[in-house]
Amino acid sequence: MTDIVKAKFRYVIIIVIGMMLMGMQTVYGEELRPDPADVAYDETFGPQFTLGDTDKDFVYTPVKPCRIFDTRKAGGSIGSGGTRAFYVYGDGGAMAGQGGNPAGCPAARGEPRAVHINIAVDDPIASGYLTVWPTGTARPTSAVLNYKPTYSDPISNAFTVITGFDIGRDINVYAYKQTHVIADVMGYYYEVDLDELYFQEVEHYSPIAAGTTGEYTATCPAGSKVVGGGWHSRRNSAPHYHDRSINDYSNYPSSDREWRVGIYNNSGEFHWITVYAICMELQ
Repeated sequence: MTDIVKAKFRYVIIIVIGMMLMGMQTVYGEELRPDPADVAYDETFGPQFTLGDTDKDFVYTPVKPCRIFDTRKAGGSIGSGGTRAFYVYGDGGAMAGQGGNPAGCPAARGEPRAVHINIAVDDPIASGYLTVWPTGTARPTSAVLNYKPTYSDPISNAFTVITGFDIGRDINVYAYKQTHVIADVMGYYYEVDLDELYFQEVEHYSPIAAGTTGEYTATCPAGSKVVGGGWHSRRNSAPHYHDRSINDYSNYPSSDREWRVGIYNNSGEFHWITVYAICMELQ
């Protein structure tokens, strides 16, 4: 490789690295400001974000472990290649009908979208496995628990599974070889309640003299948490003009309620810096 080719190669690398750094500054700085098209405003606390697919944006509610079914007490073992549907929550009648807690396993917010359970087998006739999946859907080619009749004690496994929503019983259990099956619920997943999520943008304005550096912070109000932030600048001679000689050397959440930005002003004149924090109200 000649010296000229080497120099050109180094020049290309420098350009690529520079473009990457510029992109990082844009994503980590200004692009953290939410797109107005993705925000619905609420007068009580400011802009309210619109979340994505309700089948993905679940929140977890842990509960005291509760027996939801036990085939040793109701229904008998699940036969080889057999499938049985169960409720994952309900009153005493629903739970006792499938061998569960006769006092019921209540779910504070009603029917869940997914459930975290611990499942066990007892007295299997041969080596096999269990598959658990939401009712109303095809059985997947997967297993949540493998078992053998040689195990002296029941074996178990904890996992999370989506439920068959608003169609009756919630989950199906398939047994490759005949066995008793027991399950305890440990928590439920629900859709995010958009009426309970509020976001507010807080701004902090500060002057910065030519040729100087400074650190500036926007602070979220008490009872909220910072979830994003950024900054922008303007100069007195051109209020709507962003001078590219104003740059940040830090841009990050400095605490649960603060967004901090470090700025250096390489321009030849005085500027105003606006630091903003996006705050989520804590319920």
